[in-house]
Amino acid sequence: MKPLRRTLLVFAIASLAALSHSYAQKKNGLDLTGSWQIHFVDDDGVSVTDPKLVLQQTGDKLTGTFGNLDWPVIGAVDKGHVVFTFIAHGHEAGEPISDTVFYWGVVDETGKMKGRMKNPKEAGDWSAVRQGAQ
Repeated sequence: MKPLRRTLLVFAIASLAALSHSYAQKKNGLDLTGSWQIHFVDDDGVSVTDPKLVLQQTGDKLTGTFGNLDWPVIGAVDKGHVVFTFIAHGHEAGEPISDTVFYWGVVDETGKMKGRMKNPKEAGDWSAVRQGAQ
């Protein structure tokens, strides 16, 4: 194959892959890729935290990291609904922890997320805003 044809073929394949990814996100209507600041308040009003969330969206799948310890996140987004989960592990008040944490909610018309969080120790409401420019 001649060098120009090979270059054009590689360019065409790369363009189709990019268009496919773009189509999947447009079909979904959302791209949650980026850094988010979460505000969480538990149901008792005792625990109030503001962890960071970093997401990468591919189609309807989400991956990323959560909190200062960068716990790995997996999740999904579908028609304005978002779910993600991670395992919080480490130490809390000198005791080892390993808790599965679930977040679910919606993305509103302004691009903010909000919903509920549940883990074995607590539950509550959360909201999130995207940080900085993309």
